[in-house]
Amino acid sequence: MPLLGHLVGQGDEMDSAVVKALKQEKSLLQQVLHLALCELDMLELGRLEDFEWLLLFRAEQMGHFATTEANVYAIMSDVRNYACLAPEEIAELHDLNSEIMDLADRIVAIDECANQLIESKWTPRVITPQKPNHTRRVDCLK
Repeated sequence: MPLLGHLVGQGDEMDSAVVKALKQEKSLLQQVLHLALCELDMLELGRLEDFEWLLLFRAEQMGHFATTEANVYAIMSDVRNYACLAPEEIAELHDLNSEIMDLADRIVAIDECANQLIESKWTPRVITPQKPNHTRRVDCLK
């Protein structure tokens, strides 16, 4: 029996394998979003050890996300060949995908802010000395 064998005819609340997997992806990304916000807070407070710990936990969550994404990909190969999806089911899949993409966009935006914060606070800067401008008049020496 294909992975989607129990997809059709579920009524108002679709309980298919693909919807469950997409809901799990959404939940994982919500957790990652929360972690990203906490990471930004830790950076702003200068708590680098806590920031690193959150990064490790986040990497673990992203590993779970990758596994779930692989499952979705396998299931979706069946969906492409499955012509009996109801319009409600297609709409729910579309909505979940949109929510997942929005979460991913928010995470990327937070990560970009974190990178800017890291660069501004902890990246060593090379300062090139400027040549003195002897043609400039110094008013304080009058």
